[in-house]
Amino acid sequence: MSKTVLFIDDDENILKSLRRTVLKSDFTSIFCNNTDKIKEFIEKNDIEIAVVDFSMPKMSGIEVLRHIRDHNPEIVRILLCDYISANDSYFSMLKGLTTGILHKPWSNDQLNNYIYTLLEINKTLKENRAKLERIENLLELPKSTQDVITFFDHLDDLKNTRIVSSQIIKKPKLSLMLLQIANSAFYSEGKILSLDSAVNRLGFNMVKIILMFFNLIESYKDKENILKEVTKIFIDALISSIVFPEFHRMAHEEIVTNEIASIAFTQDIGMLILLLVDYKAYKETCNCNDLEMFDKVSSSCRFNHKIIGGYFLRKWNMPEINVEAAMYHNTTEGYSKLHSKYISTLKTVNQFIDMVENDFPDPDYESFENGRWSIYALEEIGMKIMTLKQQLDDDLKKLIET
Repeated sequence: MSKTVLFIDDDENILKSLRRTVLKSDFTSIFCNNTDKIKEFIEKNDIEIAVVDFSMPKMSGIEVLRHIRDHNPEIVRILLCDYISANDSYFSMLKGLTTGILHKPWSNDQLNNYIYTLLEINKTLKENRAKLERIENLLELPKSTQDVITFFDHLDDLKNTRIVSSQIIKKPKLSLMLLQIANSAFYSEGKILSLDSAVNRLGFNMVKIILMFFNLIESYKDKENILKEVTKIFIDALISSIVFPEFHRMAHEEIVTNEIASIAFTQDIGMLILLLVDYKAYKETCNCNDLEMFDKVSSSCRFNHKIIGGYFLRKWNMPEINVEAAMYHNTTEGYSKLHSKYISTLKTVNQFIDMVENDFPDPDYESFENGRWSIYALEEIGMKIMTLKQQLDDDLKKLIET
């Protein structure tokens, strides 16, 4: 493995700062201050990660990342930006140009740790490439699901929610479901009536994954055993992602976007793929009741669902935080310091939802009370979860029956 990282910035002072940051690192660092030479750098070196500054006068960081992706989509693309540029950076991530964002001023420790985490993910995926390519050949995603991925990848103006909602409105039942989800008790911003507003409230990553699941559910209507599991994965994932912002706010006193919360929605995408290619291995993994046994079974399976999840999320141009969460959400290490608090919240959300669903109507809320949130707040969230779960169950049954 090359372990080579390319840093691109036309500001020599920033490059000097980056040089100092990675001086003692054991990966190879290459520095480029001329955007005209990027192609030459990429062709002459086996680059694994490119770290690019957003604000460059001759060619913007997003244009540079587009060039890198078009030349070699396997290079992990990280954008350095200030908070003023964060909105444009976010949309570049949604379009699959950027796979990760680091804000200025960066923490030296976080930047190094993040690069090491990305290199370790690369190593794991490369070591399992033969298996993963075999899964890709076995997997037959419905054309409608593949079309969703292609649609988002080639969308030029993600700031215009009407472009996205115009695709959804072709499916009336999906439109109604999105409106119901956006108006559920977890969103207190007020009732909305338009599909555009629903898309805006839920966020593009969430809508992208909902569309993919919806098309899968429609495609597997005639395969009862698979359909049952797909709908279960969908409901659990959707509820987790909707609960995530509330738990993160209570735990860290920080507001997160629905795009960050989408890590909860995609955490088990590997289980979904495993279900579609190896039903027996999927059931064996599902039947594990404790984390240690879960990891043992998962590792011994022909296909490891966590690695599968990371691989396909990369293929589908999802952000690196989603890849990281899919691979490490039920482990105690491996994830980066940059994203550790989000993955910590994700673990808490999963534990809480499991407790509510398994022990309802009398969950032990006191076991989650730690001084940062009240029993009353936890009880309220628990009731919201069960109400939304029933609503989604009913909606999907109606979809399947028609």
